Amino acid sequence: MLTSEKSCEKETLKSSSESNQLKNDAPKKWFLTLSLFSKMGDRMWTFAAYLLLAKAFPDQRLVLGGFFGLSIAISTAIFSSWTGGWIDRSKRLTAATTCLVIQNISVAVAATAETLCILWPFDIERSPIIEYVAIAIVTLFSCIAMVASIGHQICIDRDWVPEIFKGDALTSVNAWVRRIDQFAMLAGPVVASLVIDYANPWVGGVAIAVWNILSVFVEYYFMKKIYNFFPSLSVKEKPKEEDKSGMADWILAYSQWYNSPVFLPGLALAILFSNIFQLSYLAQAYSTSHCVSTTFIAVIWIIAGICGFSSTIWYESWVKSYGLTKVAILGAILHFSFVIITVVGLFVPGSMYIFYLNVSSSEECPQQMNETALEDYEFKPTDDDNWIMDYSTPCTPPESILSILIMLFACALSRVGLWTFDLAVNQMFQEWVDKDKRGKVSGAQNGMQYIFDCVHYGLVFVWSKQCEYGNGVIITAFLMLLGYGAFIQQGLTKQEHEALPTNEKPTSREDIVLEA
Repeated sequence: MLTSEKSCEKETLKSSSESNQLKNDAPKKWFLTLSLFSKMGDRMWTFAAYLLLAKAFPDQRLVLGGFFGLSIAISTAIFSSWTGGWIDRSKRLTAATTCLVIQNISVAVAATAETLCILWPFDIERSPIIEYVAIAIVTLFSCIAMVASIGHQICIDRDWVPEIFKGDALTSVNAWVRRIDQFAMLAGPVVASLVIDYANPWVGGVAIAVWNILSVFVEYYFMKKIYNFFPSLSVKEKPKEEDKSGMADWILAYSQWYNSPVFLPGLALAILFSNIFQLSYLAQAYSTSHCVSTTFIAVIWIIAGICGFSSTIWYESWVKSYGLTKVAILGAILHFSFVIITVVGLFVPGSMYIFYLNVSSSEECPQQMNETALEDYEFKPTDDDNWIMDYSTPCTPPESILSILIMLFACALSRVGLWTFDLAVNQMFQEWVDKDKRGKVSGAQNGMQYIFDCVHYGLVFVWSKQCEYGNGVIITAFLMLLGYGAFIQQGLTKQEHEALPTNEKPTSREDIVLEA
């Protein structure tokens, strides 16, 4: 008992000492610079990956977007929990560095492959088989990059950050990291779209590849400085459970998550990934099939970034005043309100939704026009409007842009609630999960996110026609309602863990059941 008390005293002194170290601005600047380079690379690639692929292979954009996204979702769903378990068993710096190198090199390879497909400097003819192989190579390395990216986020955001920062400092750092992420969401699409639209798509591919290669050295430099500055990062508790492999490790990770107090918040967050009209490859494909330009899509991404950034401004004060659970509930309500507006957008002028058009089959819906037909299109706007519309590649021009504008703006504005909810849930994982389980629990939850991401992309194969896309929008909105509803019901009835001291935070769902 005496040994235990001394151990607690040492841990308290260590935490106090490191808290005093935080008064020095240098470590915080290192961490935020690391986040800037990491998030900027992620956002540029997330925005440009599918657009470059669509430029290289302009046919069947919705199906291509579905295949590309579904492949990434399946691979991440399968390997996230295993990656989290491996992170728990590995040294912190080793795990973070390995994930960083694999992620950035894989993105560089995928971007280079897309560049070659756009330029096609080879003497051989581009046959369908060669195109399929090229798409497979880009998709494979994109899948590897995404799994490694999830691993890097688990290492830094859900392990290093809560190990270094505590209490209000943790809330503040989470808000700052999200601000950096939103800045990257603003700057990344701007840089990528300007290069793709006004320079050349292949230049965009080269720029992304070079950025990711150089970023490896910069990010490692700052990770090493942070690791050396905080001695506690070199000390890591070993998982209590014996090392397992394969299916046993996968089951253990999901079991630990299910029995943790973050199960329902994490599940509600995971279900959001099923949203078929979020800022993803499918939204890009759906928009470009309406002849919306890459530049205007970038503007929507920027507005979304501003909305997400705004949520970080009041997040700190709200958490201090109301607690994590109530802030998460507020974010959920705000987000779902705009999801409803997205559904409304399917039933206004300009919509190509099959039930709005009141046609019996997709064959009666408006069909895609080629470049020649688009040149003579009678509803084509003047050149002054062309920054919104783009008729240079095959698309289906709507008679009115009201429908697609409502859907895009609702999607962008929903980020206020979405990121508020996401920030709160992320902090729940940081504060309510034991140190030796952070990797497994986070990996399982990330895996579930991408299982629902499989639903998100898989629906395109069920309804692959442009006028059927609205079916997926409505179904995924219903799924989000169920997820949010379950979380809000728990949050309104079981909030006593918010008042618990940090060292008495709940470690299982049973710990937060109200006393009769």
